[in-house]
Order: sequence, then C-alpha cells, then structure tokens
Amino acid sequence: MPDVPGLALEVGDQVVYGSHGVGTVSKRRPDSVVVEFDGLSVTLPLEQARAAMRPVAGEAELAAVKRALGSPASETQTWQARQRATQGKVVAGEIVGLAEIVRDYASRLMNGSGNPGSLSWTDRKAYRRARELLAAEIAAFHGSTPADADGWITAQLHAATSTPPDVP
Repeated sequence: MPDVPGLALEVGDQVVYGSHGVGTVSKRRPDSVVVEFDGLSVTLPLEQARAAMRPVAGEAELAAVKRALGSPASETQTWQARQRATQGKVVAGEIVGLAEIVRDYASRLMNGSGNPGSLSWTDRKAYRRARELLAAEIAAFHGSTPADADGWITAQLHAATSTPPDVP
C-alpha cells in the first residue's frame, strides 16, 4: 500500500486516527508504529496505520471547516438518522464532518434558546466529542491550545449566526 501523501509516520509526527483524534507517533518499527493519544497508546501494523490515519488538516481543510461552520445547519428528520450520521462522522474523524456536527448541534442549541437541556444526553455527548476532536486538530495545526481553537470555532459560529452558542 502506498504512503498517504504527507503521512510519513516518523517519530514525532502528529497524525489523526478516526474517533481517537490527534496523536503523536512515539515509536516506529520496520513493521509497526506506536501512536500516543491522551492516556492511550495504540500499536498498529504499518499497513493498517497508513489505511486508518491521516495527516493533521492543512490550510485547505481549515478553509473548508470555516465554510462548514458558517453554512446553514443540516436538519436530519429523525433522531435515529441523525445519530447514525453523527456516529459515522465521529468514527471517520474527518475534520469537515466534525465541523458539520458542531454546526448542526450548535444550531439546535440556539434554536432551543441556548439551553443545553434542549439536546438529549446522547446529542450533548456527541456534540462535545465532535467539538473536542475538532478543536484538538485545529490546535495541532496552529500550534495553539484546544481552548484557543475552541474560541475560534465559537467565533466562526458566531459570525454565521450573530449569536454565540453555549457549549453545554
């Protein structure tokens, strides 16, 4: 399997691994790689790592995130369909998909007068996780903190709606 462009999997490289988020390659062996996440160490064969991981988003992806956060929310008709779509996007860990989740749930929060109770427990959990993963990747790209990146997310949502959403 050919290497993913920009994914060398060398010690010190930052990578994104689906719902685990941003991690750092801590060891590289001829046939495997070890990636460290917050409190989690994952060892994968090189082929599986190349298939499952991607480089941290770049300028083009961040521009797409900004567009996604600023676009109108997508309203899925049923709770089950929304949950399936959300779960698929979190597992895939693609940055634009995470931005879409954040945008859609933030919109639902604002439509519920910003009351975190306007989201179910499952929805709040999905929203928090997607926002956490999104902020971590933006922070990794900018070399900033997740808190600073979360502020940027809020600013993008605010610019699109003129009402900043509360993070439950």
